[in-house]
Amino acid sequence: MKMLIILFGLLILGGSVGAYILTYGGKGISVKSNPAPTSAVSQKAPSNSIVYGYWQDTSSYINSFDLTTNKNTLLAKLPSNVKHVKVISPTKIMYINNTDDRDYGSEIVVRTLTDQKEVVVLKADAGYGIDDYVVSADGNYLAAWQVAPPPSSTQLRGGGSRVITVLVGDSTKKYTIYDEPTTSPVRYPVAVLNNGDVFYDKFLANADAGWAYGMSYSNFTGTIKGDIESMAAGTYGSQPIQSPDGAKLVFAGYDGSKGPGTEVVNGFRRAIVSPNTVETFDLATKARSVIATSSEGVYTTATWDLQTNSPTYTFLSKNTEESGAFIYNTARSQSTKLKHDGVQSMLAGGAFLTSDQAEGDVAVGNLGSKYTPSSSNLYVVKAGDDAGQRIEVQGSFLQLIGITKSAYFSSTINANAASGKSSNKQLKLQTLGFKPALVPQRVEQQSGEKCRDVAAAQCNALHGTTFTGDQARTGTGNAEYDACFKEHFATVRGKNASNNCVDSPLYLYGQEGTNVKVSAGTILYSPNVPYSQEGFNIILQKEGKFSANGKSIESLSFDYKPAIKTNRPSGGVVVPRSDIERTVRLFSEKLGLNEQETFDTALYAKDSVDSPFVFISIYDDKTSKNILPLYFEPIPDSYRNIVFYLERRYEKDYSTYQLPIFEKVRRDGFTAVEISFIVR
Repeated sequence: MKMLIILFGLLILGGSVGAYILTYGGKGISVKSNPAPTSAVSQKAPSNSIVYGYWQDTSSYINSFDLTTNKNTLLAKLPSNVKHVKVISPTKIMYINNTDDRDYGSEIVVRTLTDQKEVVVLKADAGYGIDDYVVSADGNYLAAWQVAPPPSSTQLRGGGSRVITVLVGDSTKKYTIYDEPTTSPVRYPVAVLNNGDVFYDKFLANADAGWAYGMSYSNFTGTIKGDIESMAAGTYGSQPIQSPDGAKLVFAGYDGSKGPGTEVVNGFRRAIVSPNTVETFDLATKARSVIATSSEGVYTTATWDLQTNSPTYTFLSKNTEESGAFIYNTARSQSTKLKHDGVQSMLAGGAFLTSDQAEGDVAVGNLGSKYTPSSSNLYVVKAGDDAGQRIEVQGSFLQLIGITKSAYFSSTINANAASGKSSNKQLKLQTLGFKPALVPQRVEQQSGEKCRDVAAAQCNALHGTTFTGDQARTGTGNAEYDACFKEHFATVRGKNASNNCVDSPLYLYGQEGTNVKVSAGTILYSPNVPYSQEGFNIILQKEGKFSANGKSIESLSFDYKPAIKTNRPSGGVVVPRSDIERTVRLFSEKLGLNEQETFDTALYAKDSVDSPFVFISIYDDKTSKNILPLYFEPIPDSYRNIVFYLERRYEKDYSTYQLPIFEKVRRDGFTAVEISFIVR
């Protein structure tokens, strides 16, 4: 049995029995049951087409499936190294082309579907790669974000950031709006209007949660620029997302009632951990409007329903009956709690789209966005039904691109007219809007949600506690807090979406008084001691302890973004959840880990997986060091990097796998042992 996933929680208002309506009074909330609808619901097929992508061999296939006619159409066959596929008209798509190992593209192109010809809209500047773009609803204006990490580093901090605007139909009309060093908050585009005006969020590269440092705007040429005072840092806690019609932004806001939003609490700005409103921002009037507020709970996400153009959001409350995903009806000024899990999108006639998550190493997504899991199956669930009907689409690992009306695309599409060169890279397709509303959530190579610690901090804000991520992971003894963390951590970390945030302890052993400097070639999140761009300054102490940046500890602990793309190791074992700790201890013994290393490793593995079965493996030393590159001064006499791989399984696996090759840790002189996990 595969688990259902939520990419967008969408459901027609009043369209199912037992939905909940939130009514707002002051800053509190109350919940009441919504009676079942009395009108009959049409059971005809929704008048929509599903646009999706999948990869096969070394190509990416972009297809459309018409739900009315049950007809599948191949729209385009693309190379595999593309991302941000976006439909801009019935005959054209746009995407970033020629992505490298960091997911930075060399150009943005428009492909005409009738003859499969490409036109380059924008080429990356020398030394830069294209990370993201947004395009106006009419498809005429584009704003791209280009980045240049420092040499020999996967981190962006210390590099460069540029925002370029270009007229889609005339690439000679190109303007550099911002050219900024990434040592301070930089601007990246979140919206472009049909008149060419651009709106920006600011984030601090490689910070704890670097987004939401304040919004600004410019005209198309950059001759007019300004900060938006009403969207200052500390007044919102999630990245603003443009609506499908291009008119508004939605975000989780903060009203200042608990103290300054810029004040750091439990390692994060208060506006990040305690967002207590959901708000929209009118891009024409630059006015904010509150659509949901609570003095008790936390609003953890905010986005849009692509079909109805309605805000959707998730709410975390002490009262579990009030927690959940909601959709807001602007006309009624009313929110509905979603009854069904696994909803990806609203469909016409009150139906909605759900999916099964594909198993294995299939997590793909654009750089700067949460990695979204592929789907193995798509279903249409009609209003009033609990069961869905499977859609007979092509491909094994499906990426939803969007939803259109039936018969949206031109009847003269010819996907075989041309084919591009292919490469052996993963398809990177993001779930995107059709009037395009790119959802740039910078949580990977530049900035991160920090997995465990965001969940810990937001539950602290909710319950008035001060537990660390480490304490939360092992259990605090506070039943309410532990329940909050368990559920919220699963959401943040990837219970319903894959993620590449991993946890790591680094152990150092050597002669007392030895000075060591440790730095990383990738992004570190939530270290147990402060981490600067220069790295950790360490003094080795007795009995395996050491001080790092003035704090005495037994190991360095942090989350990190893998520096390379990772596939599942070929060797391993599949065990029931009850055998995880025992199996990891056996692996640790074969690797030559000591008692403390084994204890920490087994505990983390046991607490990281909630599925009935798990595939357990390890990467070899060379691959592990590429996943988490660490640099030492002086170089250790012995250095071993071990990355465990845990993959959730929801059915018993009768396949036979070879055991991994275990290379024992050598401990000669100054020794560094790095142990981390990738959990999928």
